[in-house]
Amino acid sequence: METRPIQTPVMRLRSVIGAIGVLVVLGWPGLGSAQLELGVFAGVSNYQGDLASYSTTDGLRIKLGPVIGGHAGYAVSPSFALRAQLLYTRLSGDDALAANPESRQRNLDFFAPVGQFVIGMEWSPSSSIRIG
Repeated sequence: METRPIQTPVMRLRSVIGAIGVLVVLGWPGLGSAQLELGVFAGVSNYQGDLASYSTTDGLRIKLGPVIGGHAGYAVSPSFALRAQLLYTRLSGDDALAANPESRQRNLDFFAPVGQFVIGMEWSPSSSIRIG
């Protein structure tokens, strides 16, 4: 019986980012034209909900998660472009960080990895208006 390794969402994300990197390095068709737009971004995320995500008692304790992602766009015409965005983040909250004693007694906490893939179309009506 053959066993297959389990592929986590992080591993899948790394595979997608690696594939995009290979395409960019080897030459994506149209990469030199102004029709294609590629980008990456990074930042931090913070949960804002019922569970606390930070505490200022006994110093600053905060639950921040990384945000990494990339985006691509292709101009179909001067007025329309197709867009895609992929991001990964981790959110967490913990009642132990709450200022309210009742919330601390509740003793809830969570951790949630979040992946998001968005496809859309962009319309720029002003680019199709010709004056003069």
